[in-house]
Amino acid sequence: MARFILALIMGAFLAAPAYAAESTFGDGTIYWPGYPEAEDAYPELTDHNTQDHYGTPDITGGVASATDGLDSVRFNIVITREADWTEELWRNVWFVLYPGDLFLDTDSNGVWDYVVVMNPDKTDWTPIDTYVSNTQFGLNRDAGLYPLHRFTAPLQAPFTGAYPYHETIKPANFRPRYDHPIWADSGSSYMGAQVGSVQFSGWPTFPEGYNMEPLPVTFDFNTTSLQGLNIPTNNLTIGFTVSTASDVILQQVSVASGDRRPCPISVPNMLLLQ
Repeated sequence: MARFILALIMGAFLAAPAYAAESTFGDGTIYWPGYPEAEDAYPELTDHNTQDHYGTPDITGGVASATDGLDSVRFNIVITREADWTEELWRNVWFVLYPGDLFLDTDSNGVWDYVVVMNPDKTDWTPIDTYVSNTQFGLNRDAGLYPLHRFTAPLQAPFTGAYPYHETIKPANFRPRYDHPIWADSGSSYMGAQVGSVQFSGWPTFPEGYNMEPLPVTFDFNTTSLQGLNIPTNNLTIGFTVSTASDVILQQVSVASGDRRPCPISVPNMLLLQ
């Protein structure tokens, strides 16, 4: 009978669902390695090379979760405000910002492995200096499914073939961190096949009565199309920014696979089995 009870306990353990593990990360990066603003080209903006964020937003960090591979990446975003911005200007600046692509390096070797492509259908990119008014640029920021592709570009030069990134775009009210990668170039030789789709939570709207609380932006990998992919998370580097690169994320995280916990069997129930 004891062996029978032990077998029941082991069976309950093996049948138990996996529980997601989480790793919280911060923001320790001013700009991605190899992409400072050039002092000769933008001498009035070189303080950007020492500022973690300016203008808006402040991406304070986030949480990566994993069970049998990556489940989700959540960023915490604060809509910050410059001292001389009016309420109207603050809202207008936020109105013209867009999320960048989500880049994943699964072994933190300086070469990306995957990218969530936020603008898969956009192939023509207007030079940033033509964006001189508060208009929307026809880019994506709505909630929905976005394609996850293999992407094997190095984080920084040297590159083989054409440059694999699209860079910052310029709203009217403050200058971007010039020449910083934001999106992967869908036409790049480094862009591989689509492996599924990721659920994006949507870019936050400006809340009424906003009091600078962090707003969540989430990429959810628990979609039907990604079942069985199991993106490794033991040594994962996450790259993300916004269309101005006014704050950038490049963080290495380690998320152990979710644990399996046995279903509890109370002592009275065990006695009934004897």
